[in-house]
Amino acid sequence: MRNWDEEIASRIKGWQRDSRLPEPASAPPTRRVADAAREKYRRDWRRVKRARFNASKRLERKDEASMMALAMAGMFGFIIPYFVEVFEETISQHLVNVLDFTSFIAGGLSLVVGLIELSKDYKARAAALHRCGLRVNKCVRALEARPNLDQSGLDKIVSSYELALEECGENHNSVDDKLGVVRDRLKQAASPEERKQAGRALTLLRLRELIDIYCLYLLIWLAPIAIGILVWYRFE
Repeated sequence: MRNWDEEIASRIKGWQRDSRLPEPASAPPTRRVADAAREKYRRDWRRVKRARFNASKRLERKDEASMMALAMAGMFGFIIPYFVEVFEETISQHLVNVLDFTSFIAGGLSLVVGLIELSKDYKARAAALHRCGLRVNKCVRALEARPNLDQSGLDKIVSSYELALEECGENHNSVDDKLGVVRDRLKQAASPEERKQAGRALTLLRLRELIDIYCLYLLIWLAPIAIGILVWYRFE
């Protein structure tokens, strides 16, 4: 995982160095500084906007996955005892004990993890990040719509941007940020080699995102089954 992060981070830094816009040599010194600051704000804010939207989508998927996984895990708590009651005369006592123990593990695990996951409130956090992305996008549009912006006007837009981040109360993670950078680079790729590198980086990031979203819930499903199989063979 660390090798992926280092590889993707090094590529992103290289892309950012390549994408720096040259300053017009004919512009006066005072205007040139203002244009450079304006362009830097626009570039940084667009990056933050993409990261906020990516984080919102990730948390929405995590909320849906947690609800589904915990519901499925909770089903073990009443399906297995019902199965044992129906087929009690045709299965061995050892199997009955293993199934009962497995259902207890599944029920307890789904209860504990469910309480922890509900406390994280993924749905509300996703909504907050989405609203923040919209407000940051509004700042970007305001910056782009006023090419002759003076310093006082720029300060007002900067204040609106900082207020949007402050009121959000939630932050994106590094994967959300890197996904936005890599997708933007993939669209701007000028050669097959650049598209190949950006595509590979995007695949690695998506894989890491999937692991972050679904790994815990797969463990909730698989852990009781694995424990049941272990108990079956250990005490057979």
